[in-house]
Amino acid sequence: KLLILGLSVPVLVLAVLGVAVFLIPTDRVAAMVEARAEAFLRREVEVGGVSLRVFPRPAVALEALAVGGATEDAPPLATVRRVLLRPRLLPLLSKQVVVDEIIIDSPRLLVEVDSAGQFASAAERRVEDAKEGGDATFLVRKIEVRDGRLGYRERDTGTAVRLDGYDQRLSLSGVVRGGKLAEITLEGELS
Repeated sequence: KLLILGLSVPVLVLAVLGVAVFLIPTDRVAAMVEARAEAFLRREVEVGGVSLRVFPRPAVALEALAVGGATEDAPPLATVRRVLLRPRLLPLLSKQVVVDEIIIDSPRLLVEVDSAGQFASAAERRVEDAKEGGDATFLVRKIEVRDGRLGYRERDTGTAVRLDGYDQRLSLSGVVRGGKLAEITLEGELS
């Protein structure tokens, strides 16, 4: 009886999580992601779709992401066909964010500079805008970029350079103290 009880608890927890995924409105998740990204980037952000999964591993997929350009008429700063995140849930209980994998499919990034060499399309974020927060550690074991494209353009001269079809594999870890990034380590390769 003890064995049956011991096995039924994890099965029950997984079943509850599975049902919860179906009850979470993905349009509200997309709206939340858009609002937070817009506040951080100070650009219009669109998320085409969201899907959530518990089995066999927890995952969140964001589809058809777009970050608006410097003006309404400007080309987008970035587009991404799909981002897949595979987080671990238990480390959150000890203020650790652990993500096994982030896969970024077909990102397109446009960097524009003006005559002074200032980034015209880069998101400006002032330090005073950051809110106070707690302490945490984070680890992303694998970040994989597939079929990326990076464009660089000088707006005044029209000079443009483009790098197509790059793939990248990275790992990222860090520490947040008092709501501010205290340590960060990024390792990887570009192909």
